[in-house]
Amino acid sequence: TTYDKNGQAIAFGTLTNEMRASKILTSTTQGEISATKGGQKLLSFGMSCRLAKINSCGFGGIASVGPLNQSIGVSSEITNFVWEGSSNNGIIAMSAYTGALGALTLHKGSGDSWRIGGGTKVASLKGGFFETVDIEVLNVHGGLTLKDARADAAGSTGFDTRLGMMGGRVTQLSTRKTFAKFSTDATGSGSIDYSDASTGKIALFIILS
Repeated sequence: TTYDKNGQAIAFGTLTNEMRASKILTSTTQGEISATKGGQKLLSFGMSCRLAKINSCGFGGIASVGPLNQSIGVSSEITNFVWEGSSNNGIIAMSAYTGALGALTLHKGSGDSWRIGGGTKVASLKGGFFETVDIEVLNVHGGLTLKDARADAAGSTGFDTRLGMMGGRVTQLSTRKTFAKFSTDATGSGSIDYSDASTGKIALFIILS
């Protein structure tokens, strides 16, 4: 159960995890999240990791966004991150999908990968991140930047396990013009401010408007 700063329950989820130990430790986690206990599934996700000197993970997630009458999805591969200490050269490759409400499906692929079906790929992004992991207090702090050369766009944000996302912005690569700024708390609740002076709501790290 996820609670906001006032102690109110705002999301309910289930998680399953399988770990296998050989020469390389592998971990696969799958989960679902609903806004009410036992209610309609809003978010499904999976993550598979290989844990060695250079750690790598694959992630996939799909969400039903009722206010927009559509489903959105993302799959990504993350390499060169650490469990403790600092990493300044992590790599991210990400694909984004959209489809009719409830149409997207999530499946485990080969290796660490996750596949999303039932929709259309709308973006391919590449970028990097840095992180500092404090294992004693279970906190990860850092920043990341993703670029979509085809759309002439970039997104960047700072992140912290306890604080959420801060200093997030969406910019145009060619002009460096800022089109939106966003932030959330640790539960993924926040807002995004667009350059036309309109504001959107963010819930569970998903932009709803």
